[in-house]
Amino acid sequence: MAVKLCDIADAMRYANLGVQYYYHVPSGEVMALPDPSFAIRRDRTMEKDMDAHPMDYVNLPEQYVVDEEVALEDFCESLEDGEAAAILNQALLSGAPVGSIYQVLEELQLREPYETFLDELYLDAAREWCSDMEIPWEEDAG
Repeated sequence: MAVKLCDIADAMRYANLGVQYYYHVPSGEVMALPDPSFAIRRDRTMEKDMDAHPMDYVNLPEQYVVDEEVALEDFCESLEDGEAAAILNQALLSGAPVGSIYQVLEELQLREPYETFLDELYLDAAREWCSDMEIPWEEDAG
């Protein structure tokens, strides 16, 4: 069954140490399994099903599929506003942490365009992963 590409991209983008995401082959859905050390109460139904049907679950890639520092540099290079690009580039060259770079994006009113740029990078990574894993996907309509 085809998975929604945006679900794969979101799982890749928001995966963290406390959650592992899986593609469930029979349903075509992306499912999250909390790490036992982080989950106080959790439904163990998925774990039992995974034990009984391990081939039905495909592990999604871990966090950091997209290198955010490289993404910020690429975004900076894509900007048509030379002044904004220069300010952002200076912040990047200063070695400021990503959180500080986000503040610069906010000040330049570029946070939303950057998030859209980043979404596209994760969608590209999701397409590549689905293709490599031979998992059918469907693009979002709109």
